[in-house]
Amino acid sequence: MKKLLLTLLIAHCSMQIAWTQAARSTPSQYIFNALPINPAYAGSQFVSALDMSYFGNGEEFAFLYRSVDGSLHGPLDLEGRKNLGLQFSFIHEGNIDEVQLKPSFAYRIQSDIGKIAFGARLGLDIFTVDNEVSTIPYQPFATLSGDLGIYFHNDKLFAGISTLNVFEKLLKDERKIAGLFLKRENPYYLYTGFMQKLTNRFSLRPNILLKFADGYELADDIQESISQELAYDISASLIIERNYWVTIFFGSSYFEEIDSFANPNTLQINRFGLSIHFLVGQLRLKYGIHRSTVPELGTEYPVSHLLGVGYDFGVEEPDFYRYF
Repeated sequence: MKKLLLTLLIAHCSMQIAWTQAARSTPSQYIFNALPINPAYAGSQFVSALDMSYFGNGEEFAFLYRSVDGSLHGPLDLEGRKNLGLQFSFIHEGNIDEVQLKPSFAYRIQSDIGKIAFGARLGLDIFTVDNEVSTIPYQPFATLSGDLGIYFHNDKLFAGISTLNVFEKLLKDERKIAGLFLKRENPYYLYTGFMQKLTNRFSLRPNILLKFADGYELADDIQESISQELAYDISASLIIERNYWVTIFFGSSYFEEIDSFANPNTLQINRFGLSIHFLVGQLRLKYGIHRSTVPELGTEYPVSHLLGVGYDFGVEEPDFYRYF
């Protein structure tokens, strides 16, 4: 009986960890701003841009997740070759709060086929634990991490490849947070899409996003892989009169636990959603809804909502379809 209870508890914890990983973002967040998953996106435009968003669910139970993200990027010189970006995030997940501050630098070159940007980012993450919930008291701690990326686009096609948390180093003795089991990941992203004009009033922007991630426990001095995720998201945006972007998406994540007290197990999480972006001049407003299910368990997780606003400080000429 005890073995059965332990197995169920571990399965529950694994499912919760997998859910919070899958819940950290929605494809709708990246339609006008791919900076959170690719530092090279800072060199994508010849204008400065600001994006703010809220994403999460409001259910007060174990799978509660909320995040607030802010992105600012723009050129340093008149040619737009050197660019800076800044990503700020606040994440509430279970009994842990995380603050991210990630400055990035991107260098853009012009080729015969389009613009190519190379980017790097250094991140500072600060964690605090709600000790009223945790059975072990923890003091705030921080990590230093690094990201790399490449981004390409021309008048119709865009593509990016990036890896986050290439390294992550605790800024204090890792033994002091042993037992917290703070699950982290080193994801690789590959995405591409294009813009297709249908009529004078309608255009279509399909996109595919692929992700492969190794999961590790932050408390480990040597960050050995303890899980893996393979995921895809397919989205399509219908653009109406250039002012309304209606996007639908669906995707799946496949998790495999490599190291577990129980037998290795796999978990599939499906997600789908809808978002609407409204553009007024240089201002962008967005709302989205995101749902996730676990087919094996017949379970549906709390609905997550996306709210956001963006602003371009200038207009890049000559093409409106610069939002890659």
